[in-house]
Amino acid sequence: MFNIVHTLFAIFLSQLHINIWFIFILAFLSHWVLDIIPHYSAKEFNRKKFIKLAVIDGILSLILLFTYLSQNSDNIILVLCVVFLATLPDLFKIPELFFNKKYFKKLFFDFHSRIQNEFSFGWIMEIIVFIILLYLVF
Repeated sequence: MFNIVHTLFAIFLSQLHINIWFIFILAFLSHWVLDIIPHYSAKEFNRKKFIKLAVIDGILSLILLFTYLSQNSDNIILVLCVVFLATLPDLFKIPELFFNKKYFKKLFFDFHSRIQNEFSFGWIMEIIVFIILLYLVF
């Protein structure tokens, strides 16, 4: 799933009025829950195109995050921590992409790849989830 969806879901979680530690746990686990939903597959891309897509997705995620924070500056640290936890599993792919190193391979990559539910037109599902989350957040 695109990181912008994970980021938006994390922002939604940060708005809940529940125990902060529970929010942190939900944020981290939400990554895998969202990846179970059928979503876009970038498997047909070569490494160079995949990196470009990941950079664009990262930039859009940061724009969304900073736009939200500029309008809601009450809990900046909470929002940043929750977004970090929700996107952390995908951040472990960075060493693999740039240095061909698979840290935490057994813990994250194997499990992560088993739960992925990707297909070519999965971007439609991602847009639907994104719109629902936009409505819930804003």
